[in-house]
Amino acid sequence: MIEAPVGLSTLVIANARRYATGKSLETDGPNDGPEIREWLAERGITTPAPYCAAGACAQIHEAARTMGLVLQLRYSAGALRMLDLNPDLVLAEPEIGCLVIWDHGQGKGHLGIVTGVTRVAGELAAIQVISFNTNAEGSRDADQCVERGFPFPQARRLAGYIRIA
Repeated sequence: MIEAPVGLSTLVIANARRYATGKSLETDGPNDGPEIREWLAERGITTPAPYCAAGACAQIHEAARTMGLVLQLRYSAGALRMLDLNPDLVLAEPEIGCLVIWDHGQGKGHLGIVTGVTRVAGELAAIQVISFNTNAEGSRDADQCVERGFPFPQARRLAGYIRIA
């Protein structure tokens, strides 16, 4: 497995944290605002739509461009679709900078960027995640970018982790 270039995860997380201000990104209506429209347009979507995956992909793409990298990661606006597009990048355990995907059933998912991993006695105890289209309570469809913790087994609907490079 190819290791992620040094500094890529740090830059991706820094890019995402610029939006974790506690303020709504949806300045023009539900799932709509200048940044959201740009992120969705990069994924080929021209109408307001959930943007957790598109927002995260935009931060990864910007970091890769800044570092002059072409990544193996295939982007999507669909959280669950990211797993289908990137089978060679799926991880068994989280690592800082990887993507985490939750499956909420009926084709609905949520995606975030792992910013911290906590282990107790070698066992995964919690992950810290920054995600778009959420809120402090962890909704999968809200109006902010938020960094928050997810203790295990709370992450029981976890669909998987994807390495970004």
